[in-house]
Amino acid sequence: MLRSRILWKLFSGYVVLILLSTILVGVLVSRQVEEETLVEIEQSLDVRATLLRAVALESFSSNTKAQKRIQTLGLNTNTRFTIIKPDGTVFADSEENLATMDNHANRAEILAARSHGHGITTRFSDTVDKKMMYYALPVKRESFSGICKSISSSLSNR
Repeated sequence: MLRSRILWKLFSGYVVLILLSTILVGVLVSRQVEEETLVEIEQSLDVRATLLRAVALESFSSNTKAQKRIQTLGLNTNTRFTIIKPDGTVFADSEENLATMDNHANRAEILAARSHGHGITTRFSDTVDKKMMYYALPVKRESFSGICKSISSSLSNR
């Protein structure tokens, strides 16, 4: 009788230890996967913004031409792209109506792009009602100066 009580205490202690270890490993793995996913999204946005900057430097002589090119690029890459003039007004956007868009001059990623060469931020988007990641790069050319911004898909599940 005494021996079975000791075995049950040992057994229950080991069960608790195994459960706690499993939970701890699960939390650590989950955090690592989330961190790596965000880094991967950031790298993807950098590549897409760099692509957009190259396209912007090459072909944006008129607003309508830019708007059509950006919309096509956005559809083909499943990414929202925005080109912003130096004063913060939107020059072209792949998904939204330019007339209804706010001035972007004071947004964190735009300010960082101007001062550090690139900017990245994650915030809640009132436009799409989801948490999003934003990445911005400056564009400079004789005929055009501004910011290219690429926006990731929703981060709501992350």
